[in-house]
Amino acid sequence: MSEDKQTLFSIFESIAQAKGDNILFQDDSDECSGKEALQNVNALANGFLKLGIGKPDVVAFLCDSSVRHALSYFACQKVGAISCALHVRSTPNNIGKALGWLEAELLIVDRKYKDLAEESLRVYGKSIQIVVLDEDEAVFAGVTYQNLLGTEIVAKNEALISLDDAAMIILSSGTTGDPKGIVHSQRTLYASAMSGNQSFGNITAEDSVIVAMAPSFAAWNHVTLPFLANQAKIVFNHGFDADLYIKTIEDHAISHAALVPTAWRRALAVIGKDNNVSSLRSVFFSGEPGTKDFINAIREKLPAVDIRSAYLSSEGGDASACIAANDLLSKEKITIGKPAIGADIRIIDPDGSIDDVLKQGETGEIAMQSTSLALGYWKNESLSRQRFVNGWWRSSDLGNINEFGNLTIVGRNDNMIITGGLKVHAEEIEAALMQHPQVILAAVIGKPDAEWGQRIEAFVVSNSETSMEEINNYCREKSLLVSFKLPKKIHFRDNLPTGATGKIYRRGLLEE
Repeated sequence: MSEDKQTLFSIFESIAQAKGDNILFQDDSDECSGKEALQNVNALANGFLKLGIGKPDVVAFLCDSSVRHALSYFACQKVGAISCALHVRSTPNNIGKALGWLEAELLIVDRKYKDLAEESLRVYGKSIQIVVLDEDEAVFAGVTYQNLLGTEIVAKNEALISLDDAAMIILSSGTTGDPKGIVHSQRTLYASAMSGNQSFGNITAEDSVIVAMAPSFAAWNHVTLPFLANQAKIVFNHGFDADLYIKTIEDHAISHAALVPTAWRRALAVIGKDNNVSSLRSVFFSGEPGTKDFINAIREKLPAVDIRSAYLSSEGGDASACIAANDLLSKEKITIGKPAIGADIRIIDPDGSIDDVLKQGETGEIAMQSTSLALGYWKNESLSRQRFVNGWWRSSDLGNINEFGNLTIVGRNDNMIITGGLKVHAEEIEAALMQHPQVILAAVIGKPDAEWGQRIEAFVVSNSETSMEEINNYCREKSLLVSFKLPKKIHFRDNLPTGATGKIYRRGLLEE
């Protein structure tokens, strides 16, 4: 493919043409052959242009994974719009603030999120065009997916799109709950799509994969784009449900399955003797390091499959992955793996510059470099300069590299907790807890957990008697925290340990 055609839409267009009458996208209510998918994306793109949406407008999504979402996403890429999927499990206040921060010109929403969208738009306080991914025009003010498909194709503007144009913003929560937006370009998304098969193994046109993760998570891109680029069939689940996931494997003879370990544990638990999952030839996990017990659990239920894992990030994309294939995951000591071909990893002094590289075996901050590295952070030049330095990205993850070139993760240089594959900042939860009238001081940590990877625990100093139930209910009722961010345990203390600078000493709490 020529240099000037290396956009995300160019991949979609060539693959859709190659698939022809064969199914490309499928969910429980829709399916599209390659030919139909291309026709629909062209019609949707033209509909967007008629709505006045093009380069460099931001199009926000409030929806689950589906055929219609995927087609709308690639239509955005065709017209040069910047897509950003919002977290459907967030509060109306946070979604409304995000819409304003993004300066979104269009909101694409599933009918099931109608009420959430309406409340969020009231917070946004600006008139915005809406497209509903449903045929029912009575949902609420807006254009339906079906309306857009009815427009005649009259315009093309791919020539206006530069490879370095912003193409997508991936949301990640900031330390105060305000969003942090990772900006990817046409070039970096193209690189992700073309390199992801290193993580998943050999993907062919005969293969298929389930995408059950929400579009708001980077994992949607990490899985969807590489499988699309290799002509595989992509089956969307509207959300993760263990029974539905296994049934989808059976019904569609799925060959590749990718989940975070928490979801895998649930899926493995429902596989019984009557389930036929023999079509699976490869399973993949990411989001947290694998343990020996977890790997053994997969091998017990799925003895014939190839097991693969990768260390991936929203900022790094697929070309930055560190990959552990079946042979490495069979060793007694499991590591994250080796960088993908074309990627580079270095371990640097967390308090030093990007060039302060540590010796082999020493633990420090992981920095990475690859063709799929993001451009920076949306509307945050200061953070972009701090984290993206001379073609490298400082991850804030701590790790070391052994004599064989394998990376091991040992923790975080900040206070992020990864629970069930979702990233949560301790400071955000602490700030919410301290809004409770009885809470004087709060500290939050992640504790190892067999199901969640890490579970959120809080240590609280209060000025009168209260309870975990009362505090969590307060945070829920005041829309301060969504459910997965609520502490699973709250410890009440007379005081909390502090370090020499007077800051809370979280490491001491981890030892309790």
